[in-house]
Amino acid sequence: MQIIQIDASQEPETAGRWGVMTAPTTFILGKDGTPVAVNYGVADEHKLGAQLRQAA
Repeated sequence: MQIIQIDASQEPETAGRWGVMTAPTTFILGKDGTPVAVNYGVADEHKLGAQLRQAA
């Protein structure tokens, strides 16, 4: 697993490319690097765990 934090105020082009509309936004990427889940706002540990298991 790799966790990357992007500050949208410092990297607006990156945020725009990924469609970030709110903070926090969490992307769960599949093995091929494409998003399999997106959470706009806070996601609890159970939801994130299920999404990570799905992406594995």
